[in-house]
Amino acid sequence: MSVGPERIESKTWAARRGLVVFVAGVVLLAFAGLVLLLALLGGSAQVTVEVYNYHLFVRMRDPEPGAEIWVPVPDFSELRALTSVNKTFAGSLFPSRNVTQSIEESIHGTVFRFAFSEPFAVFGSIRVTPGSANGTLTFNSQVSNDVWIYLANVSTGNQVSIILYYEVAQIHGFLSRTQIIFLGTADPLENAGTQLVASPGYLGEMIRDDRAYTLLANGWVSYPLTTGGFAVSGD
Repeated sequence: MSVGPERIESKTWAARRGLVVFVAGVVLLAFAGLVLLLALLGGSAQVTVEVYNYHLFVRMRDPEPGAEIWVPVPDFSELRALTSVNKTFAGSLFPSRNVTQSIEESIHGTVFRFAFSEPFAVFGSIRVTPGSANGTLTFNSQVSNDVWIYLANVSTGNQVSIILYYEVAQIHGFLSRTQIIFLGTADPLENAGTQLVASPGYLGEMIRDDRAYTLLANGWVSYPLTTGGFAVSGD
C-alpha cells in the first residue's frame, strides 16, 4: 500500500513541530535555572542577619581570692544587658566559679566589674536585622585603637591575662555565607595561622593559643586593640 505525498509531508511537519516544542522547553528550563541561580547568588550578596557577640576570657595563673578586673562594656546597650559570666564555655579552661559581676561608672567610662578568684569567661550575644543595632562595634572606654582595663588585688608574681573580643557576624542570603568583622585584644586569624578565611572553630582555637592573651598589669592601663575581618568556611 503506497503512502501519498500529503501524508508524508504531514508526518514530517508533526515531527519538526515536536522537536521545536522540545527544544523550546529545554531552553525555558535552562533559563529558569539561570534565573534561580542568579537570584541565589544575588541574595547571598545581601546581609540578611547580623549577630553581635561579646567575649571576655580571663586566665589566672595561681588562683587567689579578692582579685578584681574592670573591662569596657560594649557600646551596644541591648547587648550589654545580655552579657554575663559564662559557666559552660570551654569546659575546664574557664570554670567561672565564685565570680561576681556588676556595672560601674569609672574614670574611663562604664565598665563591667568582676571580682574573681580563678579563670572565668564572659559572653553576650544578640541577633538583629541589618542596620537596626542600637550601637556599633566599639567599646565604651575605647580611645582610638586602645581600651582602658583595670586590675587590682593580685599578688606580686601572680599573672592575669585576657582576651577581650567583640565581633559582628554578618550572614548573607540563602547560602548562609558568614562574614566576621571583629575588634579586640587578639586576632583570630593571626593565632590560627590562616589568611582571610577561618574554620567555624576559630574561637576555640584562639582561646587555646597562649599567644592570643594579653598579660595585664595592676591598676589602670591602656591596651591596644586590633580590628579586621574574615570569612568563615564550612558553616
